[in-house]
Amino acid sequence: MAKRRFVIMVGLPHAGGGDLSARLASARDVLAEHGVTVPARSAEESRHAGLEIRRLHAPHGLRRKDVEGSWARLCRRARTSGARSQDAVLVAEELLAGATPDQIDLLLDSLGSFEVHVVVLVADPAHQLAHAWAEALWHGCDLPFSRFARRCLGREPGSGASDGWALPWADQDLPAVLHRWADELRRADRVHVVVADAERPVVDAAWTVVARLVGVDPVAVPLPPVAAGGGVRPLDPAALDVLREVNESTSAAATVPDRSTLVGSLTDGPAGPADNGADSGADSEAVARLLARLSEGSREALAALGERWVDALAHGGYAVTGDAGALRVPADALSPADTAPTDPDLAHRLQLATDALADLVADTARLRQAVGDLEHRNARLTKKLAKKKRTLRELLATG
Repeated sequence: MAKRRFVIMVGLPHAGGGDLSARLASARDVLAEHGVTVPARSAEESRHAGLEIRRLHAPHGLRRKDVEGSWARLCRRARTSGARSQDAVLVAEELLAGATPDQIDLLLDSLGSFEVHVVVLVADPAHQLAHAWAEALWHGCDLPFSRFARRCLGREPGSGASDGWALPWADQDLPAVLHRWADELRRADRVHVVVADAERPVVDAAWTVVARLVGVDPVAVPLPPVAAGGGVRPLDPAALDVLREVNESTSAAATVPDRSTLVGSLTDGPAGPADNGADSGADSEAVARLLARLSEGSREALAALGERWVDALAHGGYAVTGDAGALRVPADALSPADTAPTDPDLAHRLQLATDALADLVADTARLRQAVGDLEHRNARLTKKLAKKKRTLRELLATG
């Protein structure tokens, strides 16, 4: 009997597919009717499984017991659900892109009864680098884009993809990611690469590939739309500059929840359907503004990286969908700083900072009100407890 097919979508981060796990979870019932099992019931379950495999629970503010058994739970559901009908299985978690060979080996050992295929979404390195910097800022990074780029590109002494805030970039080293997965699968043709371009949202292109792998018609069974809060956060260089300066003035060790109000204010809310992809016009313009800040050496290194990615797809034996040439960094994005689009003026940044401050003040007022209510309730309960203790002492004294 042929093995059931298990398809894993592993990223890359910031290629435009960040909300895929949530969209698949919301389509579980529909996909089950068409012979596809989605074992994760929510994006959180997928994320916990990825954190467990990668052993990254602590940096994400979780305890080991919060994620322990998450991947085994997905595997158990995959084996029991649809086993008789030989349903295919589908999981999406972009954290898995950066898995080490040992971690991939552990994951594949748990899937010995399946035929495993891996799908990788990718945009050109300029877009990926810009979004990696934005994510680092949301987590407290205070490096300017030019220095962040130098670290990621290994152009700063003592730096590289394993250094500090450059760590998220390590998950986006396309040739290394593809090599690790193909090497552990021992089948490069079971690594499917979907290249983002300006003609079609990368998620739509990815779903066409995945649907074919799991045996469904992508037109008859489309993915549900982007949920509220899903998609890719839009890039706004001015907003990111304000956030970086805030990070520089405060502790970079602050947790993500501590920054949620500020990040939400400066990114103008969550992304919507129009932002679901790394190739929108507004996004490309923002990337060009950021690249204009790079030195000539960094721009040349980024262009060389794009060529290396194209070469990896041309000679790696992978199943590629889309034009690999789209991974070359556009020439206009690498234009010298004096001819590149200028950054927003100071007035725009001041308005962004003012709006963010207003949101923080409102949030602080709500928290103070909540604290006041809790203190009042605590005082009442303390008074009530003291009264009960007095009553109990009197009863004990009278025998």
